[in-house]
Amino acid sequence: MSRTDGRTTERIDTEIAVVGGGVVGSATAWALARSGRSVVLLEAHRPAHTLGASHASTRNFNPTYAEPTYLRLLGRALRLWRELEAESGQVLLEQTGIVNRGLVPDVVQLKENAPAAGFTVETVPAAEAAHRWPGMRFATAATHLPDGGRLYAERAVLALHT
Repeated sequence: MSRTDGRTTERIDTEIAVVGGGVVGSATAWALARSGRSVVLLEAHRPAHTLGASHASTRNFNPTYAEPTYLRLLGRALRLWRELEAESGQVLLEQTGIVNRGLVPDVVQLKENAPAAGFTVETVPAAEAAHRWPGMRFATAATHLPDGGRLYAERAVLALHT
């Protein structure tokens, strides 16, 4: 691979090129580099720019998946976010909890499978939910996932670039 600054060209020996430096591309490059691979991350703009899918302040960290494979992946992602926080010294993920109102598809499977992946699922009766989360209306029981929360997307991209 070659890099140019308009005047000179420099050869870069690398094993893997990752195109796109948003949160997915940056996380991919970070994981590859941590595993000892030679990787270069190619991005057309500055880190955490506003032109891609990783801009804005937050994204949900939502363990409302009944499928065991997705829950295991989310559990692994949680461990990796915590490792990146430790490396960067930044708070990247706040586990504030997530409340789902109304019908949650496959809630029985979710309750069966989530604990094996390290996630808690709680059914909260409507009256208690209204008391716990004032300002929200609950016609039926709510599904509370205390391990859910918000990921700071731009902070995460910047942390992955350091």
